[in-house]
Amino acid sequence: MKRQTRYLFIILGLAVFLVLGPLVVLFVSGVSYDWHNSKYIRTGIISIKSDPSKAEILLDGKHVGTTAANIRFLQPKEYVVTLRKDGYYDWSKRIDIKASKATILAGSLDKIYLIKQHPGITTLGTDVIDFAQTSDYLTYITPLNLVIDRGSDFSNQTTISIPTGLDHITVGGNNDYVILSGPSKIVLVTIADQKITDITAQLKTGRDLTLTNDDLILFINPGNQLVSYDPSTAKNSPLLDRVNTFKLADGLLYYLQDATLHVATLSGTVTNNNQKLLDTGLDSTTNPQLFITSNKDIAFLTNNTLYRVNASLQLISQDIKEVFFDPLTRTLAFRTANELQLYNFNGNNSSLITRSVQDISYPAVISTIGYAVYIQNNTIRAIELDALDHQNNYDLAKFARVSRLTVGANGKFVLVLDGNKLQQITFR
Repeated sequence: MKRQTRYLFIILGLAVFLVLGPLVVLFVSGVSYDWHNSKYIRTGIISIKSDPSKAEILLDGKHVGTTAANIRFLQPKEYVVTLRKDGYYDWSKRIDIKASKATILAGSLDKIYLIKQHPGITTLGTDVIDFAQTSDYLTYITPLNLVIDRGSDFSNQTTISIPTGLDHITVGGNNDYVILSGPSKIVLVTIADQKITDITAQLKTGRDLTLTNDDLILFINPGNQLVSYDPSTAKNSPLLDRVNTFKLADGLLYYLQDATLHVATLSGTVTNNNQKLLDTGLDSTTNPQLFITSNKDIAFLTNNTLYRVNASLQLISQDIKEVFFDPLTRTLAFRTANELQLYNFNGNNSSLITRSVQDISYPAVISTIGYAVYIQNNTIRAIELDALDHQNNYDLAKFARVSRLTVGANGKFVLVLDGNKLQQITFR
């Protein structure tokens, strides 16, 4: 190759580098050319994941890809983002894209959870009077039987014949026992051997029956004594006097004695390390409720007024009609006459989930997927917690006479009592 030719190639290479180099730098930096306004602009990115994946992504109604995806080189402005997948409700949100910034569409969640348009409805039981759910099993009672359903699909059933006149289930502790109670009878069911023990004489006047991890039963008797019942010896042991309410959480016993809140460790029938937390100064004759999170945050409900317990009582809200609490996710939601609100322990504030002149009942918050579910006019409804722009909300199913609602452990279904039918609604 001649020297002049080599020089020519070198010069051409430098020219290409000088022209393309800045363009590559601009490309990597998210800068593109705005042909409409004849100038370079910094663009933004949207990062989108969904469950299920492979949902169609629409920006202002135009197809731009499927989830999961990072949509790049977006001009800074507002876009309407829509996720669409067959068999699921559309999810949409107006998003403001900023220059040189990446917007994660799911916010504080790892992805957008889509809701089935036609949820699966399965009848798990008929003639059901009451039901309860633990991490290990679902249990319900009929007039003649206690049914224990194990497995994620509730396909492993055990049926135990029980006395008549029982209408309430209490579960907890190590899930070794189930307490069944009625107006004039209380029995203890040992799950392993299906043994039924009548404990009416020992507990008939007690309230707030609670199973402990030591397989004891705590309750408050008419004299406001906190009492421990040991099924192995069939004996009651008084623990504390003048107790208005109590709650077990992570091996600790929280209790209100007169108007003072205490915490102690519970070892069998002995309380140790009793500590005074706060003198509430409130009327101690009511039947208050305690809510304890996994981080030992404490909320306190009395006379339809909800407080947070810190160095003093901090008012959260008044005129409370119903409280939903999940100690594992530290989620506390409450209903007033026409509002459903979510309380944030970290931010020490409340946010509105929804407002309605129609009655809302049995609210449950599924914080892991960013939705609340509730009953309204016998319809199961789901509403998005994220109030940015607007909240996506959907009707899941309508029934004749719904009286109970709980959320499944995996956040994919709810259980409802429709008349005397126990129904499972799978919406994810």
